[in-house]
Amino acid sequence: MASGLSRLLAGAAVTAVTAGFATVALAAPASAAITSVTSTSWAYTDSAAPTTKFLNPAGDAPVGAQAYASGETHITKAYFTFDLTKFVGTTVGLAQFVTDEKSAADCTKARTQQVWLTDTATAPTWAKPPAERAQLSGPVGYTWECPSERLVWDATTAVQNALAAGTKKITLELKLPEDQQSDPSQFRVFDHAPTLLATYNHAPNAPTALAVDGQACGKKPLLHGKTFNPVLAATVSDPDNGDSIATEFDWWPVDHPDQVTTANSPGLSSGETAKATILGSTLTDGATYAWRARSSDQQATGSWSAVCEVTFDLTGPNAPTVSSSDYPTGKAAGGSGIPGAFVFSPNGSTDVVGYKYGWDTPVDYVAATRKGGPATIVITPARTGPGRLTVESIDAAGNGSSWVTYSYFVQPNEPTVSCTPATAYVGTPRTCTITRYDATDVAFEYQINNGPTTELTPGADGTATVTVTPTDPDAVYQLNVRAKLSNGNLTDTNNYLVRFDPGAPTVDQSDYEVVIGSSVQFTLHSVLPGSTTFTYTWGGNAPVTVPVGSDGTATLSLKTDQTGSEELSVRSSTADGIQSATAQNWVTVDSNAPTVTSTDYPQGSWGGGVGVAGTFTFSSVVPNAISYTYKLDDGSPVTVPAGADGTATVSITPTTSLSQDLYVTANLADGSQTAQTDYYFLVNSTTP
Repeated sequence: MASGLSRLLAGAAVTAVTAGFATVALAAPASAAITSVTSTSWAYTDSAAPTTKFLNPAGDAPVGAQAYASGETHITKAYFTFDLTKFVGTTVGLAQFVTDEKSAADCTKARTQQVWLTDTATAPTWAKPPAERAQLSGPVGYTWECPSERLVWDATTAVQNALAAGTKKITLELKLPEDQQSDPSQFRVFDHAPTLLATYNHAPNAPTALAVDGQACGKKPLLHGKTFNPVLAATVSDPDNGDSIATEFDWWPVDHPDQVTTANSPGLSSGETAKATILGSTLTDGATYAWRARSSDQQATGSWSAVCEVTFDLTGPNAPTVSSSDYPTGKAAGGSGIPGAFVFSPNGSTDVVGYKYGWDTPVDYVAATRKGGPATIVITPARTGPGRLTVESIDAAGNGSSWVTYSYFVQPNEPTVSCTPATAYVGTPRTCTITRYDATDVAFEYQINNGPTTELTPGADGTATVTVTPTDPDAVYQLNVRAKLSNGNLTDTNNYLVRFDPGAPTVDQSDYEVVIGSSVQFTLHSVLPGSTTFTYTWGGNAPVTVPVGSDGTATLSLKTDQTGSEELSVRSSTADGIQSATAQNWVTVDSNAPTVTSTDYPQGSWGGGVGVAGTFTFSSVVPNAISYTYKLDDGSPVTVPAGADGTATVSITPTTSLSQDLYVTANLADGSQTAQTDYYFLVNSTTP
């Protein structure tokens, strides 16, 4: 006989109809599993040995009549017992008795063997056979083969009835019809270990882990606060892996069990969470609701879960009251580093269990001393000035009240700072005195800008000193001071700005706008006491250092060499290396290109025409112009002398229309040449 579930399934693909039994491929319907069980024991009975028990003998199962050489005839029947424990608690859809033939006396004879359900019998005899109860339909399968590798009888009803009766074992008898039992030509031998192949399905388990909005159900009713739409949740499972599990949720007011509302969750896998949403608008404030869930696959519905009860409290508590004798509202009190107690009271709400609080938004939680009671928190302000608490009450259902804001003011208690002298130039040491606020200041901590923190102990007069010397004229010097209190806390920080004069030089200049190539006279005046040198940069060139004169000044004559602007940056330095801040002065530098004018051909406009002469006048913005050199577009340069007034006038006749560029430079008496002017004009295509 072929072995293995795959072989059994493959063989079950044959379709035939015999005595009303159709066998098809034994495939599991949705939500059903396929399994097989092999007979747990087998036996045969022999007419020639009517009282002998042949239990689990060696060899295969003989069915029919055999004539021995002695002349004696042996008629045999086979009995197979199957354990149905695997199917207890399930729904069996199809069941088949499957076996194969090992040999046949005469394959020309039609196969007539029968399978009967009998009373359970593990050791029958010919003389005392088990009673036959029902004949199974069949056989079908590989009926055209002889011997056949697969023969199938329908055992569905037999198995279903046995399970319904609580029977965990069945015995199936394989035999010939009564009128053929003595015919040796019908004798056949069958596998001694046939198989019972079945489809079955477990109903889903009752849902577990019931919860409402994440709050786990228990023996006592849940208390649930106001919410938009509460969500019921339960974990579903099914003994048959792979089943799609749908879940039904029922809920109702406990005092109206007839008012059931049902919602369904779509198919899920085992272990997933099914959910149903209750519309918040359908809930009654203060009412208790019960709910339960059950799951189903496509064949069976499981049992109900336990019932979960939940009471919906949809009304929030009153806004709390807030008070503090340490930090009363409306006046300055306490101080930074000084703890203060704040009392939250329920303001008449008896179901308050705690309070949330925070600066702008309540985020931290403190439990009430009892249901409907107050709570006290202690806050140690780190900063002086205004403070506030935003507080809400929380009731047993988790509802929050409206927020209330409590404002208070923390008394400034930082150490004070004063420096001598009050102001001075950069590089001057300053003696800064730190004075405690009161006797609770047992130490000072100070820090200059972001430098290291240093601790000082105040003297008997409550002060301590520190020297601060600003050396960087461009930096800000801040002395950050706070006190250590006798309770171990620190006060807020006094960020004291050490003011100083950076000592930048002052600068006088002869001109603020010149033509390129001109020189500008600058007079530098030192401001920082003890300055011995000036260091300046001009127009992006390398720094130059010059001495400070006995009158504290220095004079510079600097030539401009680029249009736009030239910048003079200058600082002074003392003999011991202290530098002042930098002074900056600017000069606007104009181009020295000549000016061109023409009424016949205005710049940037249409004028004249092709072949029409036009008059152009050149003038120089710098003195000593002796001539001008010009050319029209790509024409040859032409040089004309300047008149006594330094100007020159020329006549130019355009030979083409549209745009024209007239390029002009001035030639100076010293042999140099100015920058070039590009005079652009447009020539009409016809004579006006």
